[in-house]
Amino acid sequence: MSKLNDALSNLEDLGIFQLRELAREVGVHLPTTMRKAELIQKIREVASGEVEPFVPTTKKGRPPKQYQVASVENKTESREYDYRIWGKTLIPYAEAPISLYRISDNSSFIFDERKYGLKLDIAGIVSIDEAGNARLHEGGLSDIGDKRIARIEYPVITKFGIKDGDFIEGRIGESLRDGGYSLFDIKTINGRAYPLNRVDFGNTKALPVTERIVLNSSQLALTRYLAPIGKGQRVLARSYDSGVPKHFLRALAEDMAQNLDVVYLSLDEQPEDFYEAQQSKLEYVLCPFDLPADKQLYILELSLNRAKRLAEIGKDIVVVLEDLYTIARLYNRCFKAAGLGDGEEYVIDSIKRILACGRNVLNGGSVTLVVGLASNKDALIADELLYEIKKACNCFVTFKTSAYLGMYDIDVDNTYTNNIDRLLDDQKQVVAQEVRTLCEGKTKSEINSILLSNK
Repeated sequence: MSKLNDALSNLEDLGIFQLRELAREVGVHLPTTMRKAELIQKIREVASGEVEPFVPTTKKGRPPKQYQVASVENKTESREYDYRIWGKTLIPYAEAPISLYRISDNSSFIFDERKYGLKLDIAGIVSIDEAGNARLHEGGLSDIGDKRIARIEYPVITKFGIKDGDFIEGRIGESLRDGGYSLFDIKTINGRAYPLNRVDFGNTKALPVTERIVLNSSQLALTRYLAPIGKGQRVLARSYDSGVPKHFLRALAEDMAQNLDVVYLSLDEQPEDFYEAQQSKLEYVLCPFDLPADKQLYILELSLNRAKRLAEIGKDIVVVLEDLYTIARLYNRCFKAAGLGDGEEYVIDSIKRILACGRNVLNGGSVTLVVGLASNKDALIADELLYEIKKACNCFVTFKTSAYLGMYDIDVDNTYTNNIDRLLDDQKQVVAQEVRTLCEGKTKSEINSILLSNK
C-alpha cells in the first residue's frame, strides 16, 4: 500500500499512459478523455475519498456477473482426489481484470491490497492449459490435486514471462470479489529472483551427448561397456517377456539420484506402491489406476514441462517413465473419448512429443529420459508405434525376460548405445568390444559374471 501512496504523491512525474493505468486502478471514470492536469486532479479526489470510485454496471443498473474461479481449500484431514475441481474453467485471458503491475527493486509488483482479504505465502507449480488458463498448484508434483489452487492473471504471466512447469514462491490473496485465490506477489521463479536468465527449450539447438553418467551399483554393470548412458540421452529399457523390468528402472533411478535430480513417474499404478514410494528418497510421482486417464496425462505432461524449465536454467534432470505402453493406452483412451476414432495416429504423435523431451540443451542443462516398454503376448504394440519409439531413442537396454534381484537376462545383441565413441575413449572402446565378444552365446549367470569382472 505504501508503494501505491508513493505513486500518488509523485503524479506529476508520471507519463500520460501511466496516469491512465493508475486512474483505472483507483476508479476514475473515462480517464482517456481527460488531459494530464485534469486527470491528476481526478486521481487525487478519488484516492482521498472526496469522490466515490466508479463502479461499472449493466443497463439495468446491476453489477456485472462475478467471475467463476475454481478453488480448493486446505484441509487438515487426509482425503481422496477431488476430481470435480479439475474440470472447472478458470478466467480466460481475455476476461482477466487488468490491474497496475510494475516491477520494483525487490522483484515484486504494485497491487491494490483492498482487493484481497486473507493473504498467504505459497510455493507451487504453474500449469497453463491450451485455452490460456493459468493456475498455481500448491506443493510439488506429488501433491497436485490435494492442496489449494490459485489463479494467475494475464498481466502477471506476461510481466514475469511465466511458463508451464515453473515453480513459484510468492503470495496469494483471497479475492473479496469472488472468493477465489489469486497470485499477486512473486518472490522467486525456479529458485531464482527476477529477471530470470534462461533459454527457450523448444527453440534451442540440441547438442550431441558427450558426458557420461557414472553409475556405481554392481547391478548396473551393463551400463559400463554394453550400453553406457550419457546426459541428455533417450534410453529405452525393453523386455520381451513378463512385463517391463521395474527392478532395473528403480535401481537405475536410485543410483542416478546420488548425483542428479531424478523424477520417477509411474501412471496407472497400484495403490500399494505408494507405501514403497514414501520410503524412498526419490521424487516419485505415482498416479493410481482409479484416477481418470485425462488427469494422469495432465500430471505426466506437467512433470515433463517441469523438467524442461529446470533444463532451461542449466540443471541436469533425469525423468524415468516406468511403462511407455501404459502411457500409449491412456492417450488412446482419451482420444477415443474425444471422438477421434481409434486414435493411433494421435497416440504416435503424443509419444514422439514425450520422447523429444530428452535432449542436451545448448547454453542450458539436459533432460535424460529413461522409458520402459513391454512387448510380449499380453501387451501387443502396434508396429508403427514400436518403429517410432526405436527410431527416437539412442540408447537401448533389452532383456529376454524381466529383471529380478539383479540377475538380468540381457539380450546382448540388442543392448547398445548409438555413437558410443562420444562416451568412451579409445581404450574403453576396445574393452567394450572384448566384453561384447565374451558374452556371445553365454548364459544369464555367465554374462553377469563377465560384466562384474570388467570394471
